[in-house]
Amino acid sequence: MKKFLGAVLLLVLCQGVYSEEKMDWEYSFIKGLNYEEREEWSSAIQELEKSRALQKDNPLILKELGYCYGKQGDFEKARDCYERVLQLDPQDSNARKNLEILLENKN
Repeated sequence: MKKFLGAVLLLVLCQGVYSEEKMDWEYSFIKGLNYEEREEWSSAIQELEKSRALQKDNPLILKELGYCYGKQGDFEKARDCYERVLQLDPQDSNARKNLEILLENKN
């Protein structure tokens, strides 16, 4: 019984940490989107990078980062973001289209 209660307590504590981490990445992500809407690219990137640090391979974050880096003129980082999304999900038509547009405009 003691081991069971210990395991339950550990599970509850881990869920709390997960929830806080999830809230943190979502909070930074939403802040980044707000900056993006106002075309404040540097601030958007800063918040989205915070979000990415907590959710490294989240395609949603990576696509927004790619968009912001592209708008800021950092085409290399934008390309890296879109290519990473396509590594994670080769069928992501949004990332594929954005990468094509990026490469067309770069030439």
